[in-house]
Amino acid sequence: MKRTEKITLAPKEIEFFVSPDGNDAWSGRRGEPARGGRDGPFATVERARKAVRDLKKGGILTRPARVTLREGRYFLRRPLTLDARDGGSPSAPITWAGFEGERPVISGGRRIENWTVEKLNGRTVWVSFIPEVKSGRWYFKQLFVNGARRSRTRLPAHGFYRVAKLPGVTKKTRYNVKQDSFVFKAGDLRAWKNPGDVEIVAFHFWVASRMGVKAVDEKKRTVFLDRPSISRLTDCFQSGKGAPYCVENVFEALKTPGQWYLERKTGKLFYLPLPGESPETAEVIAPVLSQVLKLSGTAKQKVQYVSLENLTFSHTQWDLPRDSAGFGQAAVGVPGAVVFENAECCALRRSAVEHVGTYGVEVKSGTMDIDIAANELADLGAGGVIVRSGSSRNHIERNHVHHVGQIYHEAVAVIVMDSGGNEIVHNHIHHTFYTGISAGWKWGYMPSAGFGNIIEYNHIHDIGQGILSDMGGIYTLGVSTGTRLRYNLIHDVNARTYGGWGIYLDEGSADMLVENNLVYRTNFSGFHQHYGRDNIVQNNIFALGRHEQVARGRVEPHNSFTFRRNIVYYREGKTFGANFAWYDHRTDKLVMLKKKDVMLRIKNVAFRDNLYFNAARKPLDFMGFDFKRWRALGYDTGSLVADPLFVSVEKADFRLRRGSPAQKLGFIPFDLSQAGL
Repeated sequence: MKRTEKITLAPKEIEFFVSPDGNDAWSGRRGEPARGGRDGPFATVERARKAVRDLKKGGILTRPARVTLREGRYFLRRPLTLDARDGGSPSAPITWAGFEGERPVISGGRRIENWTVEKLNGRTVWVSFIPEVKSGRWYFKQLFVNGARRSRTRLPAHGFYRVAKLPGVTKKTRYNVKQDSFVFKAGDLRAWKNPGDVEIVAFHFWVASRMGVKAVDEKKRTVFLDRPSISRLTDCFQSGKGAPYCVENVFEALKTPGQWYLERKTGKLFYLPLPGESPETAEVIAPVLSQVLKLSGTAKQKVQYVSLENLTFSHTQWDLPRDSAGFGQAAVGVPGAVVFENAECCALRRSAVEHVGTYGVEVKSGTMDIDIAANELADLGAGGVIVRSGSSRNHIERNHVHHVGQIYHEAVAVIVMDSGGNEIVHNHIHHTFYTGISAGWKWGYMPSAGFGNIIEYNHIHDIGQGILSDMGGIYTLGVSTGTRLRYNLIHDVNARTYGGWGIYLDEGSADMLVENNLVYRTNFSGFHQHYGRDNIVQNNIFALGRHEQVARGRVEPHNSFTFRRNIVYYREGKTFGANFAWYDHRTDKLVMLKKKDVMLRIKNVAFRDNLYFNAARKPLDFMGFDFKRWRALGYDTGSLVADPLFVSVEKADFRLRRGSPAQKLGFIPFDLSQAGL
């Protein structure tokens, strides 16, 4: 007798629709308005949230539910917050999604309308009066016209000014000394008519300080700031050279099409249009909210099994506290436009976060198993994703994160802070002013939760862009047992003064594996460890460092790292950089040890089975010794100096041709064709 198997069908999904053409009095069960206007989709996302909550009243949801948004913009008066009442279960998840083929935008902004056209300095300018600005209830620093960010007025129009002098500051002044005034070069600044509208952005060390102007004394060439800078306004530790800076939101500088100026005292917004733009047809949006969507439960009642798909989140504004010019590193105090807090098993997929003044996505404490996948995170005031302490096991995959740090230049594209078990894989990251990916975030050897993070198959490039210093394509901090940095493609890392590194293991980075990475075209070394413990660096290619190729910052009484089976290829600079020297923060000096102390400089670092090659055919310099003498000292046992026979360095094709001497050393070729998206 034939056996019959029972087939169980998945329960049918309950679906609600939201549309700009909808009505909150309707059922929300139709995707389009019915004839006669008797039924159709909801008009607001808040009404859809209520409908889902009503489904759950009196019991557990037994069928999956979906809220589908139709094409259009949904302007919020307050962030859309989903809590435990809005969550689902493994068998009945809840999805908020855009209609297939459409692109709904959930916006934290507001349209600017009622333009008048006037003449200003012989130019046609649009002017809009905003009562809330004049009354002090609203102020914004971003403007988006026809879906693109527009800049506030900027001086100089290109490049930067330089701080001319810092009274009382010398090279010996500690780097964390702050300034609330400085002397400028004659002609750079003026006593403008609205100094309270003007903001100075100074780029120093690894941060950018944002400071309002209190007054400008043209005779003494001194500008007085409304708050102290983050740290000393010089380029870097060993330089007393004044920091570069620019000036934003100067009324008298409104001369370049596409720029704008907001005047507090009159509440007037001035916009100098681009050719072809019309006040009758242009969509002009300014941000109001600091966050757009929050999945926020409590420690006892988590929000669970909610997915966000095919949605766009835009237009947020967040301002620094009145006494702050910024944060000590990575813009860590800036929130996200989309926030997960006390959430589990939730997701943001195939969506976009763009045109915001904050981080794109923020994962806060009490959160785990968040899937952030296949999104575009672009044109961001801060970074793409920030994962904070108290969360774990998050998955950040196949995201395109680019053009970050538009306001907070020191932001990181993807940063994981004292959080473990996360996977950061197959992301494409580019055009940052600071670091690409960062993990760890416990200084020194203190206890850390940042263990077991996987950072693999990411494509990271155009990092730094010559604006800030002390950064890496991948940057780590603290004890990170079990963390793996593998199969990453990193190139074109360019710092302003120092520290444009490819892979940068900073303070206390420990117990990590750095393997099968390709790093090239960095203005400092491809690999740099400031200080750390028991890291293994093997089977990588480090190529075309401009100043150096491999570096270490501090000698310690334990094993720093093991460097084996790597290929080091270059044309300029040194084989080994500042290892072997370090920045002494107590004296702000670069300490270079003498040649006779070479054994101290290379203490507790193991080199073996590596392949080195200077393509300029110049002698290699191993801490002042040639390769033969270096080997005689007991270092680089089994290593060679020879051409690795790359297919084409000019075309950035670092595959090995047949007969490469690297394979004799045990180097195993690896495939990075799958790196990135």
